[in-house]
Amino acid sequence: MIEQIHLSQCDSTQDVLKEQLSKTPSSHTLLISCEQQVSGRGRGDHVWISMPGTLCFSMNLTPHPVLSFTAIEVAIIISDFFANKGRVLQLKW
Repeated sequence: MIEQIHLSQCDSTQDVLKEQLSKTPSSHTLLISCEQQVSGRGRGDHVWISMPGTLCFSMNLTPHPVLSFTAIEVAIIISDFFANKGRVLQLKW
């Protein structure tokens, strides 16, 4: 089961996810999405800039016992979904 919380704006979806999980640890997947992040973060010290039309979300997943490329797989699945709807997404590798 996936529980989604959608916000119009937040500092960082990653921060909201951490806050929600610290309040109520969950055995299911929690997805936090927003229209605009004002202080998003990328890997390391990189900043994530949110522009109109940007898809901003963070989610937790139960670790799989076999090592996989889950983040890349999810990005490709989402990109394929939108491609089937006639929209082209650019993935930041």
